[in-house]
Amino acid sequence: MRPVSLVVGGALFVLLITAPCDSRTPSKDTKPHQALVGSQEALRAPDTSPGHADNAEGIEHYEQGQWDLAAHHFRRATLADPALAEAHFNLALTMDKLGKPHDARAAFKKAVELAPDDQRIKDASILKQYISK
Repeated sequence: MRPVSLVVGGALFVLLITAPCDSRTPSKDTKPHQALVGSQEALRAPDTSPGHADNAEGIEHYEQGQWDLAAHHFRRATLADPALAEAHFNLALTMDKLGKPHDARAAFKKAVELAPDDQRIKDASILKQYISK
């Protein structure tokens, strides 16, 4: 009986150490590469926007530190609703987290262009670091 226990125990040990990690938890590699500001919240989109669902999905990934997935959904939201300033802003935040300042600047500019009076966007400190007035 003892050899069977050792084999089963060994097999469980091998499975445990070789099992894939949960992809929903951020790894150390998902830290901002060259992020300018640490904790800017992503913006919710109006329920009436065709890009609402993708923007919401992007926010979930953004909050979990899954920058590539967040960017994918924010891009989809901007395609579904090109006038959705929140999605452009969120995409900019994500590009900053990914260390892509050129892309972040372009998305921030688009967000401001679409919603010049939106206090959540125009007063964001990270935006001010990318766009000088």
